[in-house]
Amino acid sequence: GINAEYGMSIVVWEWQNEANIYLPYSSEVSTALENARINNIKQLDLGGVDPYMSTFLVNIPMMTQITNYNGKRRVVRRVNINSTHPFDRGLKWEWNFHQDHWFPYSTAVSEAIQQAVETNTPVISNVLPGYEINISNLTQTNTRTNFQRRIRKVHCTKYRAAQQTSNSFVSSSMQPMSAPVPPVPQMRQPPVQQMRQQPPAPVLCVDT
Repeated sequence: GINAEYGMSIVVWEWQNEANIYLPYSSEVSTALENARINNIKQLDLGGVDPYMSTFLVNIPMMTQITNYNGKRRVVRRVNINSTHPFDRGLKWEWNFHQDHWFPYSTAVSEAIQQAVETNTPVISNVLPGYEINISNLTQTNTRTNFQRRIRKVHCTKYRAAQQTSNSFVSSSMQPMSAPVPPVPQMRQPPVQQMRQQPPAPVLCVDT
């Protein structure tokens, strides 16, 4: 995913969680943000794209996401990623937080997992510090506690192609591969010992 250039890259918008990890918005939200940027729209209500995110808006010049009921702010960023990334094929990876709640891996981790699949690497342990990902049985294991979570590959709408270069260019390969921190469903309190997060991008995908 290094050295994405005009005409050879896709655009992904991401938000920063409490652990300072950037996570991708869904392709639908990301495309809406990119369209707003191109058309000089200063602020976008994410609920107009996804009702599940109706409590959030993004101030594009400030690159800030704002929670409209309490004013909480998060940093957002726009990154250009090489078109060889699985996002350009409508593929991404998610982990299971609880029951039917699935959350996306970071842009870099999704890429690393897909590369492991395509190179027939059954287990990877250098992607998330403290975790082992088993491609064969589709699990993520905490190497300290041996607690396992399910993972899955999903098909989604492709992220849009970049139309111009940007000063915000970051290759997915340059992003830190930190351990996942679970978001929390909208307007709910997190389980004990879990960090509070914004709702994830909507699950507009189907299992493969």
